[in-house]
Amino acid sequence: MTDHQHNDPRAKNAPVQGHHRDSIVTETSEDAYRHNAKYPRCTCPECGAFYQEGRWTWKKADDPGESQICPACARIRDAYPAGFLALHIQPHAAQRTELLELVANEAEAERGEHPLNRVMSTEDRGTEIMISTTDNHLPRRIGKAIEHAFGGKLQVRQEPGAPVVHVTWTAPGDRE
Repeated sequence: MTDHQHNDPRAKNAPVQGHHRDSIVTETSEDAYRHNAKYPRCTCPECGAFYQEGRWTWKKADDPGESQICPACARIRDAYPAGFLALHIQPHAAQRTELLELVANEAEAERGEHPLNRVMSTEDRGTEIMISTTDNHLPRRIGKAIEHAFGGKLQVRQEPGAPVVHVTWTAPGDRE
């Protein structure tokens, strides 16, 4: 396979590459919720997202087409996250409220741009806040925003070929 074919997502068995901010994320077909074939024009009955011309959007459609649950709603229904973000903080950290507001703001901004990228759940465990998401981009985006705003240490783990990402942020001064 030539270099051109290797980078061409239409080439057989070639990875699909997507750009997210300043990094390249390689996605594989091992994710059961990621469909390589295009849907017909349709609307998700759960969230109202509309699929047209190869993309899910929040645009309202004159003709909503068929009813088809979107991949994000399917993940939420099945409780099967594609991303995890663990925030390690002191139990009574002064910036806790600011931290959670930043998480909510980043999640809402991403959801507005990309209907399939959503927070599924947020669990506050005292010294750890665990966030699960419907995609593997959102944990990175939130983690980078937190690292930029609060410092600390950010780690991203994703096994080659695995559709799930694990992002961990440790507050400055905590055990890193």
